[in-house]
Amino acid sequence: MTDEWTRRVILVEDQPLVRMLVADSLRRSGFKVSEHADAHSALEAADGFDADVLVADIDLGSRPDGVELAVILRARLPHLGVMFLTNYPRAASAPRRAAVAGARFVSKDALDSPERLAEWVDAVARAEPVATTAAPLGALETLSRGQLEVLAALAEGFSNEEISRRTGRTLRAVERMLSRTFDRLGLTHQPGLNPRVAAVNLYTRAFGHPVNR
Repeated sequence: MTDEWTRRVILVEDQPLVRMLVADSLRRSGFKVSEHADAHSALEAADGFDADVLVADIDLGSRPDGVELAVILRARLPHLGVMFLTNYPRAASAPRRAAVAGARFVSKDALDSPERLAEWVDAVARAEPVATTAAPLGALETLSRGQLEVLAALAEGFSNEEISRRTGRTLRAVERMLSRTFDRLGLTHQPGLNPRVAAVNLYTRAFGHPVNR
């Protein structure tokens, strides 16, 4: 980098070794890096960090995932550039590319030199902000990690029983969590409205359709 602007990067990667290597590489290239293992830690740090770029894995092992995190942060920081690191850039980006306008998808296998990584992140930081028509997050941003995880599973079309099996929660716990989620989203006690369908619609408008895992 050749000017006085120090780019600030929020790095979110759940694999410790990959996170360490990417963070060290970016710091040696002159970036200021705030590194995190999950989205919740990144969200807690974001307001005081004023990032220029989010560099995140898509699958973080928990919800919010990388795409959901990017949408939430873009609502707070409209100027934020986004670069996703993934082992499967074509497969991962295709169903959800529209959820984060202007995001760059990079294969982890392509990270063969610190110089190339720095060039890519610098280019993302310099890009003009991209207008997006993504739905406002509204109450979705206030959901807990568990509520977001269950809502994402609901958006994938799973029954309560299957969500229970996949998340390790009891069926009763899933039912309670969904009920509280619908309440938080303001979808209960509305005659003629199916809360499950309405909640899925809100989720997919904001984040795109979740990728089956």
